[in-house]
Amino acid sequence: MKCPADHPELADSILNQFSTVCEIYGITHFITGGTCLGFRRNGAYIPDDCDLDVAIAFVQEHWDDLPLILYAHGLTSDSGGKFENRHYWKDDMLLDITWVEPTGFYAACDFINDYPVPSPVEEYLIWKYGDTWQTPLKEGQYVLQHEH
Repeated sequence: MKCPADHPELADSILNQFSTVCEIYGITHFITGGTCLGFRRNGAYIPDDCDLDVAIAFVQEHWDDLPLILYAHGLTSDSGGKFENRHYWKDDMLLDITWVEPTGFYAACDFINDYPVPSPVEEYLIWKYGDTWQTPLKEGQYVLQHEH
């Protein structure tokens, strides 16, 4: 598995392709989780965070059609259920897609590195990682306030 921090050009390419697909099909999407945290805190991908975290605002037809759309753009999947996160792979890098209700942080967006992120992004990061989100964790540490 390739980590985004070790292969930033590939990670950027996958995020750009995902973002373009979402824009073409009118799918509201966000960079979330560790990807959002790294872009906001470090200005880059977080070392040892080995996936790209994104979310789409849930619309049933988008969720149902998304696999075929992404397959047509060269991504493959290894995941199952309709309402679970979906995992897609491209060139041995994981794109982790979560569906979210288009409310709260996901009702509007800010932009970091030209990618939409939940808004207000600092409040989202506090909600997700706690008040110490600006302090990088030591190797092996993992703290998460809310799964989403």
